Amino acid sequence: MYIRTKDGRELDFVIVDQNRPLFLIECKWGEKNLAPSVVYFKERLSVPLAIQVSGIPGILRQYQRGVFLSGYDRLLTLLP
Repeated sequence: MYIRTKDGRELDFVIVDQNRPLFLIECKWGEKNLAPSVVYFKERLSVPLAIQVSGIPGILRQYQRGVFLSGYDRLLTLLP
């Protein structure tokens, strides 16, 4: 699933189990900085993990507890 608010904030993937959000993924191919919507939705949905995936290999940064910016090559290391 994806999620979008009326004011245009969105995330590409919301992974759910029994209609409860488990974790979030946002894809921004060339970005080196975290999109504000990642933290916004993590806080509002109370999920333990939110990841922004970049097309730039080798990146792995933690911005706060459970919020990461990851290169596509490191994504699988973060998934539960």
